[in-house]
Amino acid sequence: MKDETIDSLHEHYKKINKNFENLDLSDFNCKSSRYLETKYCDNVSKVNTCFDAADNLDTFLKREKII
Repeated sequence: MKDETIDSLHEHYKKINKNFENLDLSDFNCKSSRYLETKYCDNVSKVNTCFDAADNLDTFLKREKII
């Protein structure tokens, strides 16, 4: 899974747990990049959007008892 993207991992986990279908990762603009370290947030609105998306992901993973 070294070269997986967020998109491909999301597709993989939807097959394992159907509740992942309800998880919206579209606010992660860099989700299709294999080189996530080259992507960064460069303005306040994007940082807020990314933070909210990450918070929603954290809440989902806790609700599913994954973390």
